Amino acid sequence: MVLEKILESYPKNIAKIHRKVEIKLKNLNLIYGAKNIGKTNFVLQYYQQAEFKNLKKMYINLKDSKINPNKDFNDLESFCQKEKVDIMIDDDWKIIKKLADNKVKTLYFRDTNLVELEESEYIKEVNNW
Repeated sequence: MVLEKILESYPKNIAKIHRKVEIKLKNLNLIYGAKNIGKTNFVLQYYQQAEFKNLKKMYINLKDSKINPNKDFNDLESFCQKEKVDIMIDDDWKIIKKLADNKVKTLYFRDTNLVELEESEYIKEVNNW
């Protein structure tokens, strides 16, 4: 039930700043800046562009107090496969690794103090620092 709500609630209209210039990202990007300036919002907004519109995206914000990862994510891999999630966006390396091992494509928001994972077909990293 929690996973269904998370999938349905992929952030919409999240841009705090409406950008007039479209920014093209390459395969590997470093997005850096002080805390709470909108790095995550930038990436989530990036994936709302027309070329990604038909992708089924899921973003998990572990800072959400309604989420209990130990209880709510027991079957996350099979949920993503069943729901045909095209890309999972998260900052928890354990979740990213587990999903990638089960052939779910992920975007890993890695902060400076988090584990570095080797990029692959199923793991793309955005440095969130």
